[in-house]
Amino acid sequence: RFEGHSDGAIVLVGDVAGLTKASVVASQITGHPLGLGMAAQSLVSSAVVQLAITRSTVTQSAIGVLAESSTGGGALVTVSRSRISDSVLGFLQSGSGAGLRSTGNNTLSGNVSNAAGTITPLAGM
Repeated sequence: RFEGHSDGAIVLVGDVAGLTKASVVASQITGHPLGLGMAAQSLVSSAVVQLAITRSTVTQSAIGVLAESSTGGGALVTVSRSRISDSVLGFLQSGSGAGLRSTGNNTLSGNVSNAAGTITPLAGM
């Protein structure tokens, strides 16, 4: 459980060559009005960042979930059975090397805007 952080709660950053992976399961993140709830960010072209979010809640953030690639590296976020609410923006995909996948069983509600960028539907198993 993460509460009241100003920058971001769980942010994976790829700033060197290689693969960075993490899974977040059954977590609660709330009270980040100026920052990120959860994010995968690739800052160099040779970095690949992968974040899997399952059964988690993100509320009261500037951006609930972010997948961002600023230099052509890879950033992939997959969200399943999670709730993103009461934020400025629920999901954001930014950059050509970034992907944000949703299994379709997520709840986005009470956000100023639910999504921006390309959100790819992913069939559940």
